[in-house]
Amino acid sequence: MPKQECPEGPADWVLTFGDMMSLLLCFFIMLYAISTLEIVKAQAVSDAIRSSFGGKRMGSNERSRSVTARTLRQSLKSGGPVQSSEGDNPRVMNIRDMGELVRGGVILFDLNSDELSDKAKSDLARIYDLISGSPNKIEIRGHAGPTEKTIYASSWDLSFSRAMVVKEHLQSLGLPERAMRVSQDAQFAPISRGSLPADADPKSVNSVVEILQLLDTIRAYQGDSNEANPQYLNQGPP
Repeated sequence: MPKQECPEGPADWVLTFGDMMSLLLCFFIMLYAISTLEIVKAQAVSDAIRSSFGGKRMGSNERSRSVTARTLRQSLKSGGPVQSSEGDNPRVMNIRDMGELVRGGVILFDLNSDELSDKAKSDLARIYDLISGSPNKIEIRGHAGPTEKTIYASSWDLSFSRAMVVKEHLQSLGLPERAMRVSQDAQFAPISRGSLPADADPKSVNSVVEILQLLDTIRAYQGDSNEANPQYLNQGPP
């Protein structure tokens, strides 16, 4: 078999391999360059890539939206904080996650009234026995009908007054003030008829106060480890 001579110059695959390695090297250099999260440098790379694909350079308004606080919070190289385009403080914060337990009840009021009836006081005593001693926060949420006529200027004031009456009565029974919080919805969160007794007056369907036991604990608000102890809660107001 005759001896074959090798062709002069590198093989065809060597050129392709060299091109690929050069592209990989450029790619890793680019990754290293933007890993420091320098805004000017990162934006220059972004504009160059955008331009190479036929796009146009971003304006200042577009750039401020694209470089967000989420992507510029932490330097990948040093681990130090990096000033974001929207500042260090977010515009929207989730203060706390809160849910409601199916425990508590509804206190009925007479139409146009913020005084507790004998039945309402009896219901409050029953609810107090249910929720007392728990480390969970209690929300007392007042409601009012849109057509109720009282001395108050608005249904907001009436619903708040009802909630405060319930709060003060529970406090007199021994529920600590630190365990409660008060809110009002006026006529803007109507109560479902299914949540009320069958003999409830249809005209005063929204003349109620809800008592809700929240998933939040009192300790989360006060920072006192003793407040997780039911005996501590049953001591009444400080």
